[in-house]
Amino acid sequence: MKKYIRLTTIALFDEDYDTLMYLAENPNTNPETLAELADYNDSEIVYEVARNPSTPIETLYKLSTSRFMTDLYLAQNPNCPEDILHKLSYDTDYEVRGNVAWNRKTPSWILTDLANDDSWSVRSEVAGNPNTPPEILSKLANENYLICREVARNPSTPLDIVIQLSRHSNSDVRHGATDNPNLPMHILKDLCQDPNSVVSYGAKLTYKRRLEQGESPE
Repeated sequence: MKKYIRLTTIALFDEDYDTLMYLAENPNTNPETLAELADYNDSEIVYEVARNPSTPIETLYKLSTSRFMTDLYLAQNPNCPEDILHKLSYDTDYEVRGNVAWNRKTPSWILTDLANDDSWSVRSEVAGNPNTPPEILSKLANENYLICREVARNPSTPLDIVIQLSRHSNSDVRHGATDNPNLPMHILKDLCQDPNSVVSYGAKLTYKRRLEQGESPE
């Protein structure tokens, strides 16, 4: 059973600022304490409460209308309700939309919409999210190299696309492919001889680790 850090309301506001910040960002803090901290008159503390995975759902809803503009932090919360994530996916701030795209709890239908975002950085976060549908990842594999790199390392990317990206002209994309757990070992072994030292070093580390985990060298 999870043990929470808990303080009563009276004791809570007697604490110094560093202690309050520690409580706000600590996932072991009791949800009731986090709910109290959500009312604290300090933006930095409220931001930490907004992204704390132990913050109660009802408090997250409350924070979604906070005067402290918590959208950027709510979008990072792994327990953020789907309807709030959907709303935030239309935020005018690309960083908020990017955090929604990064969030591993964001459903595939929202990620599908964000794959058409005007911001390449948002599309890059979509490319790196394992919840993104394979057909969307295949489409993103035709984007710029920074997006292709995320597609290459995403375990949900179709294997033929991963293999294709492992032979990309850009070394960052090839390096991304070495991180993909589905890349065949014989191709990973070939990348150990890549002319780019960063790619070859990464491939060697991954190849060694996968061998140690019992995979066949093929």
